[in-house]
Amino acid sequence: YPVHVHSVGGAYFQRIKKYIQLMSLAKDYDLIHCHASARLGFLPAFIGATIGSRQKKRLILTYHSAPSTAPFIENSFMVKHSIHNYSVVTTPSEETARLFRKYGVHVVAIPNILDLENWPYRERSCFSPHMVWTRNIYWSTVHRLKSVKK
Repeated sequence: YPVHVHSVGGAYFQRIKKYIQLMSLAKDYDLIHCHASARLGFLPAFIGATIGSRQKKRLILTYHSAPSTAPFIENSFMVKHSIHNYSVVTTPSEETARLFRKYGVHVVAIPNILDLENWPYRERSCFSPHMVWTRNIYWSTVHRLKSVKK
């Protein structure tokens, strides 16, 4: 089966161009699979649902956020107006799955592949990260990190 991965990352004006391209590309496919998280990270799911429903495409959503985003899921305009377009939603936990089931969609919880029993919580006296993941807020994060005293 032909597969096309279309990333909508980048600066905001670049994203607008990519969403327009996605409208054209979607015509050639039967299925649109969107990945999303809470808040603005749900925008790809919202736009994917808009494009997919207008073109009568089957939609699948993989939601990556934790149950702590419950207020977003329960109160978001984007969730309320797009989630019903998805054939299936996958989430990392049963708790998050229950939140989406309230909208009447088919949800499958796919748990973390790590056995958390092998990684018990331990209190640390000093936290010093070895990696900082910034994604799209790179420059503001770099600026903040430079201002932190060692």
